[in-house]
Amino acid sequence: MDHLEEIFQVPGVNAFIIGPYDLSCSMGIPGQFNNKDFINTMQHILETGKRLNCTAGLHVVEPDLNRLEQSIREGYTFIAYSVDIRIIDTTVRAGIEKAKEFKK
Repeated sequence: MDHLEEIFQVPGVNAFIIGPYDLSCSMGIPGQFNNKDFINTMQHILETGKRLNCTAGLHVVEPDLNRLEQSIREGYTFIAYSVDIRIIDTTVRAGIEKAKEFKK
């Protein structure tokens, strides 16, 4: 974070992607995405990238369409949407819950 501007100005660096778990762990607050310091750091990275014309990227880990929309509205244009195991897990769990309703 101390050298963010310099990193974004390295020739050939024209994009960045934030891994929220990686960032929160490096901050010593793993998975605490509602932590004020985490939120402020995310905002600082995004704003710095925009100011320096560096394409903003984000890994939206949970398959959540509302979070995806929010990320796009915030200005992220390079987005990794979830991971296969999380998509499979959430879809299967939703299917099982729906199946339980049919049983009633």
